[in-house]
Amino acid sequence: TNTLYCVTPGEKKLYPRQVYNGYTFIPSLLPLRNGRIMIAAFNQKMLLMNAANRQTNEITISTEDRKACIRRSTFIQVKAFEDTNGIVWIGTVSNGLIKYTPKTNRAEHVAGISCSDISSIEEDNQGNIWISTLKGLNKLDISTGKMTSFYKTDGLGGDEFNDRASCRMPDGQLVFGGLHGLTYFNPIDISMRKQIPLYLQDLKVHNLLVRPRDDGEIETTLDSCKRIVLDYNENSFSLSYCALDYS
Repeated sequence: TNTLYCVTPGEKKLYPRQVYNGYTFIPSLLPLRNGRIMIAAFNQKMLLMNAANRQTNEITISTEDRKACIRRSTFIQVKAFEDTNGIVWIGTVSNGLIKYTPKTNRAEHVAGISCSDISSIEEDNQGNIWISTLKGLNKLDISTGKMTSFYKTDGLGGDEFNDRASCRMPDGQLVFGGLHGLTYFNPIDISMRKQIPLYLQDLKVHNLLVRPRDDGEIETTLDSCKRIVLDYNENSFSLSYCALDYS
């Protein structure tokens, strides 16, 4: 539909308001803190509606920004979310996550997300943005700009999440709904992955330990050698390693 229906407090009557020409569909509305309502529809320009008089104005994004953000197919908004700083995060089908700054009217593509099909968006009490998708859950650290992805192997109930199925509870817990049911957690309890260096220890050929020697399989210790040379019949070998973490 290209029409919104408005209800005035204290009344039961629905007032229709056509906001787009021709057939389209409007997946969601975002009430903003300034009293306006952001409207987005299938392959249409975004609109701002004045809730008091129901008048609309187009949000004009530069051609450069639009090309940078809409890289595939057409613009289909799934979820829009305004954070505490007034930044609007827009989740799309096939085009990933878009960061829209109303003060500058600039839009930019957010890289590093696990899947370009966004399902829902929430903000935690620390101001970080969490994005569920059709393949994994993501955390955008606002202070560093780092994106971290989580999957079923990290403890999620499943990887595929449903559109707009999320909320933040009064105690700070985040809830995301998916095909597996509900995933809920307190973000402050989530430990982030660390980059731990790996140390190569031993090389074994036919289950026999290989020691460094001139013109041998390795000429120095395994962690510092630049190449391993094996004969055609040395076709059964293994490498052992350890992860160094003293924290």
